[in-house]
Amino acid sequence: PEWVKRHEHQFLRALLFMLKDPSAEATASMAEQASSALSLLLRVCNIKGIPPLAETVDMLVSEISTSTPNTTVRKAVIDLLKELSQNTGIELSEILRPFINGLVTLILSKPLKTLHLVMQTGYLDVMTFILGLRPPVTTFTPELLKFLQDALAIAEEDVSLGKVRQSRKVQLLNGSRVAAIELLSMAMTCYEFHTQEQAEFRNRIIGVFFKTLTLRSKEVVEVSRKGLAYVISQHRLPKELLQSSLRPVLLMP
Repeated sequence: PEWVKRHEHQFLRALLFMLKDPSAEATASMAEQASSALSLLLRVCNIKGIPPLAETVDMLVSEISTSTPNTTVRKAVIDLLKELSQNTGIELSEILRPFINGLVTLILSKPLKTLHLVMQTGYLDVMTFILGLRPPVTTFTPELLKFLQDALAIAEEDVSLGKVRQSRKVQLLNGSRVAAIELLSMAMTCYEFHTQEQAEFRNRIIGVFFKTLTLRSKEVVEVSRKGLAYVISQHRLPKELLQSSLRPVLLMP
């Protein structure tokens, strides 16, 4: 184990390369093996009570930003960061705090609608992960609020999938919308978002949760239902909002 610890970063770099290998020879099985080996490596090299090496965290955070379009890599690296927290017994927020500003700045630097659908979904997923960290590691800056407004626009966009013939396009549109709704749901759990100033914004989000319950996509309906269930369990909704939001749901065929 001591030899492995001394060479942690060489192993980490090599296994991350295997995880994101785009070559034709790479298989899903290889990615799974690389992910399992990465998990074992972090378990061997990181123990309770001792913070992980800064270079280890920096490498993983860098992979989140550079591999944003790759769902498999993105989710695997986020899971590895969670395991790092479990292995050391240190809150993930505290581990990531010194490294998170650069990632947040990168994500908020471009309007979502200017990005390819795959990149859109990746950025939305990563920001959902960041907003879900407790204690919080970021604040609701004007830039973050603008990002959430862009996510709301994606979630409520009136896209007629019936006119989209390519199944891949339909899949990408649904994926982006699911990710947007998940981010909005996470924002609704954040204490800092519950100011009087953001009341209208929150009501628009709740309205979108209701509206998207009428869509055909099971994935979209499911995440909307979860978001709505949380809101109803935590907040008393205004009567006018309930009436206007329920009307399209009740008129469903």
